[in-house]
Amino acid sequence: MENAKKQILENRTLEEIVVSHGITKRTLNTWLMSLGEDREIRGFWVDNMLVETLEEIEQATDNFPFARMNSK
Repeated sequence: MENAKKQILENRTLEEIVVSHGITKRTLNTWLMSLGEDREIRGFWVDNMLVETLEEIEQATDNFPFARMNSK
């Protein structure tokens, strides 16, 4: 976990961190949620999640995938 914290402070993406540790994003998120008091790490982590989410939104090719699934 220390290496993951170091990578976050180096502004590595969550994807880069999970690949380098051979873990899932869910596992990484669980690790990071357990930090509790380390506000700097948590801030970088949340910022990183926001950036990745915005990138996913911008790259989306289908604006309404859930609406189509529920209409069937």
